[in-house]
Amino acid sequence: MSLGIVAEGVETPVQAQWLVERGCYFAQGFLYSRPIRYGELVQVLRDSEF
Repeated sequence: MSLGIVAEGVETPVQAQWLVERGCYFAQGFLYSRPIRYGELVQVLRDSEF
């Protein structure tokens, strides 16, 4: 099915490393960003250098 897994609630580097060691490379949580409103997200993406 080619499905991916997104871990939710990742708050520490230790948790992120544990996931990577087990093959989970997609995560969200306070480690990466606090919750933000849509307008803030748009600005963050505009300011990002991809």
